[in-house]
Amino acid sequence: MAVAGDLLVVAQNDRLRVLHLQTQEVLWQIPVADTRITALEFRTVGIPNLVDAGRFLWVGFKDGSLHEYDLKHRICIERLHRAHNSAVTHILRDFQTMWTLDEGGNLHTWPPACSLKGKPLHASIRTVPGIQAALAIDGKLWIGCGRTVHVYHATGQSVTPERGVEASRVTGLITSAVYLRHDPDKVYFSHDDGKVTVYATDRPHCIDVLSISHYNISALLAVGDYLWTSFKTGKVFVYDVHCKPWRVMKEWPAHKSPITELCVDRGGLWKEKRLGVCSVSADGIVKVWDGLMMTDWLDAEMQKRIASFSTFREVRAVVCTWNAGASVPSRLSRDYEDSQFIENMIREAQSPDMIVFGFQELVDLDNKGKASRSVAKGFFGSKKKEDKLEEKALAFAYQQWQNHLEKQVAISSTDTYQLIQVKQLVGLFSCVFVKESLLKHTTSVDATVVKTGLKGRYGNKGGIIIRMTLDDTSICFVNCHLAAGQKHVMARNNDIFSILDQAALPAGTSSQLDRHVFSGGGDGSMVLDHEVCILNGDLNYRINGRRTHVIQQIKEGKLSKLLEADQLLIELKRNPTHRLRSFQEQTIRFPPTYKYDPGSDQYDTSEKARVPAWCDRIYYRGLGGNMSCTSYKQHTCRVSDHRPVSALLSFQVKTVDSRISQVYDEVAQSWIDLANKTILSAKLMVLKIATGCSDAKAKEALKRHGYSVPEAAASIAVD
Repeated sequence: MAVAGDLLVVAQNDRLRVLHLQTQEVLWQIPVADTRITALEFRTVGIPNLVDAGRFLWVGFKDGSLHEYDLKHRICIERLHRAHNSAVTHILRDFQTMWTLDEGGNLHTWPPACSLKGKPLHASIRTVPGIQAALAIDGKLWIGCGRTVHVYHATGQSVTPERGVEASRVTGLITSAVYLRHDPDKVYFSHDDGKVTVYATDRPHCIDVLSISHYNISALLAVGDYLWTSFKTGKVFVYDVHCKPWRVMKEWPAHKSPITELCVDRGGLWKEKRLGVCSVSADGIVKVWDGLMMTDWLDAEMQKRIASFSTFREVRAVVCTWNAGASVPSRLSRDYEDSQFIENMIREAQSPDMIVFGFQELVDLDNKGKASRSVAKGFFGSKKKEDKLEEKALAFAYQQWQNHLEKQVAISSTDTYQLIQVKQLVGLFSCVFVKESLLKHTTSVDATVVKTGLKGRYGNKGGIIIRMTLDDTSICFVNCHLAAGQKHVMARNNDIFSILDQAALPAGTSSQLDRHVFSGGGDGSMVLDHEVCILNGDLNYRINGRRTHVIQQIKEGKLSKLLEADQLLIELKRNPTHRLRSFQEQTIRFPPTYKYDPGSDQYDTSEKARVPAWCDRIYYRGLGGNMSCTSYKQHTCRVSDHRPVSALLSFQVKTVDSRISQVYDEVAQSWIDLANKTILSAKLMVLKIATGCSDAKAKEALKRHGYSVPEAAASIAVD
């Protein structure tokens, strides 16, 4: 795939298609017979011909041939048969020269701004076979092969040892490579295990290894100062790599199938005053994105000025998370403290605006018979009679708890609350109550679920997502049950990633988007589009350490020492890509909530002798840091092997007023000014690279020739 101006070129097995970038209308189709297209790239042009940038296309074939096409006149102007002895895998540009590589690792370098009528500058240079990624940078060829990196001069001299150089820790296979011109000291390689390795350009060696995902990275692309990354999941992430840890600037589900390639219009800014980025998926669908991310910039600027067109009020929500251990409400009545914990929690919150319950294991997930039938139903869609009876039993259990919670809410406050949403997923159960006085301000109440058990086929683990809009602020509640097991930290990380990234909610209305109800340029279809996010659940992260030592520390009240060994806090400190890194948690001042002997205050005395842990947690995220937690505590309820945990959260909700139009106009003008500055910088960079002139001379030539890069370049060449 290649893009230039209004032209998008896509290679298929039996044809080359030239499309209009905006409409994707097919402008020209070139049939291919007896071979297959394996590489393509726009060739460089000389200084007098900069106006022709993006006009001439080189195409490499499986049989080693190279063709050159004139896309303006839609003709093939040159065919060089057997330019290589094997399939052409890469066509690269290095300033004014073109480089071609084949699958055997043979490199041809071509004269500046040449056509295929010329001959390579040197005899074929032998590198390494099986190249997965290649870059031409300042006269050097960077190659990714397997897990190793090789660097060669264009003359053939190897810069790296014959065996290449490897990352400083174990990685998967290399999938792509990229170089940020604004960060010339580094080269980035992606790997199929979700890692990115960073190599120094002066003396090629690995200087960093970052695990940015658990999914296969299919492509990297340099777009201005940012690194665009695509995944086999169909998602695209945009990273700011100039800060530590890397900052995610934007992420979205770009395709429903794996993304195979990303490309950018190199001349877009200086020729077309836009920066088009294209992605293509395994099913052949091509999509075009704004490389300048205008919408996101506008949204971020509007968020900064939100106080200038909004009024605010404070909202208080009490959130309770509890793994109920298959308890039924009637069991709570056997003990006074058990029966009072919900009522006490609500009374202590002193008339909260919202009451949120997120329970786990309301049904017996340890029942092997039920579990096996649930697995079978997940895989085969079984609808046997016993399954229907089981569903009725589950529905009855959920209804019992719903009735109990409605009763507890009613008796715990003089205020009237309404249940606005209830949702369940096997053992997970969520309820959201809102003060009756807020109902008329509450809209867009929706819910969805994400299954993570057995790769999303089984609902014993996963999450329930409930979202709403209060005034002009979007709020999202997430109730999770993550993978169990002392050592399964990675599985829990993956579960969090899946729940927050795969949850699909209805997109917001155009009116909501206009009022900036959602954040980050999102439309409300994803969890992290919401301005306020509250996540609770049995997150199942454990404490690293021996059971006897942990229990002794608990008895001595040394909770701060134990928290240093908490798996979740360790992950948030060390793992820059953990999905909860943008969330907050109030400092824990209560003992571990798991695992107790049911009916007692004794930690697990069974044969398994579990290490106590803070499995039950509540995390929150408010736009602009406008959230606070005034209470975070454990409650006494002994019917389960987990203790309930509650948090009292305060946050601001906004109401947008008519001033938004004026503010938007001001922000839009700021964007126009910034875009013009960016376009001018792009023109200066192209002119300086093409002619080798100084910054001052480039500025003067551009101004003299009406900011036309080709005319300015031609005048400098004459001078």
